[in-house]
Amino acid sequence: MKERTSSSYSKAHFGHYKVAAMYKRYAQFFATKLSIIAQSGTPPSRWGIGMTVLLEKIAGLALVNKLRAILLFEADSNMFNRLIFGDRMMELAREYDMIPQEQYAEKQSDGQDGTFVKRLLTDLSRQMKTPLGIVSADAETCYDRIAHVFASLVFQAFGVLITAVMVMLGSIQHMKFYLRTGFGESKEYMTALLGRIIQGLCQGNAAAPAGWSLVSAVLINVYKSFGHGAHFTTPISRKKHSTAGVLYVDDVDIFSVNSTLVTEELWEEVVDSTASWTELLTIPGGSGKADKCFGYFVDYEWMDDGSWRYTQVPDKTLNIVLPDGSEEGIALLPVSAARVTLGVSAAPDGRDTQHLHGEGRATDKWKSISTRASLWANRLKNGHLPPKFAWVSYRLQLWSSLRYGLGTL
Repeated sequence: MKERTSSSYSKAHFGHYKVAAMYKRYAQFFATKLSIIAQSGTPPSRWGIGMTVLLEKIAGLALVNKLRAILLFEADSNMFNRLIFGDRMMELAREYDMIPQEQYAEKQSDGQDGTFVKRLLTDLSRQMKTPLGIVSADAETCYDRIAHVFASLVFQAFGVLITAVMVMLGSIQHMKFYLRTGFGESKEYMTALLGRIIQGLCQGNAAAPAGWSLVSAVLINVYKSFGHGAHFTTPISRKKHSTAGVLYVDDVDIFSVNSTLVTEELWEEVVDSTASWTELLTIPGGSGKADKCFGYFVDYEWMDDGSWRYTQVPDKTLNIVLPDGSEEGIALLPVSAARVTLGVSAAPDGRDTQHLHGEGRATDKWKSISTRASLWANRLKNGHLPPKFAWVSYRLQLWSSLRYGLGTL
């Protein structure tokens, strides 16, 4: 952990603990302190104080509703969370193979792997002329919406002591949120109302990524137990394989493929699976975000001359389930409509024009390869860098941004 990493409203930052770790006496003292906290289930009162900072999601866009709120925990509190939940809990889950294959926010994998799986699925569908349903059903602010009752049961199921769970969740439930801006730190704070507690794991919590990974792992397994997903049988060995989709943090693509179903039956399966997944999201406190959700229904028809073409978008409605039990429609797109998922712009028809040559501006959150290269070239030309530094800029700035996703095209 870098000493310059911000933390701790109390001003006891990571640098203090790094120095203490160099001396056996101090290191033993802090280890004993954390052990007592974990066994007693009672965190220090200062662990219930956090500093909120607002970071830009898009560089240069400082609108309040476009900022990401990050909570700075006490340094030793976040170290405790990382050790118990981020390291030991996840190591146990990996050791017993309890993380499903659909979860790509894992070691030795990233969003490109999930995008590649989706590309292979659409290629297989096109080659075999098998109908396919893909629904992008992203969760909304997943870290901030996790219900503590559900999270506690999941953490205990994955081997964490109830007292350690009480320490982390108890600190959050009555957290005092101070705010840091360019004008300094606030003197007043926001906290839970009397008789209520704060939910969620908070962005900035070292345990939040691991917590959501295991919460979503439980949801995936329940979802697959309903029989949803893409089902395949190998032609020679007749081995069966199935996958629910691709999950990367709160970005979710669910698949529906079943060669035993006719087109109308598969459409009903797409509708049912979308409702099942978005309803499951509401159980731990989550919710689908209709304006960010969309779906494809890929089907084929044969022409009189023996050629084939994609069918038109069905004139039907695809809904997600909201926390109050109501339903809201989402967009059903043609197969040629490319959308950005996991950092790559792709369409089910296999064309990569949008990712390679799509038009864009410097202020766009996502840019095509040609736009990134053009902006870099213009900046380099106006910057008048020596050739040596121009090469460094190419390797560290341009190429690092261009190569992401190339292997999935």
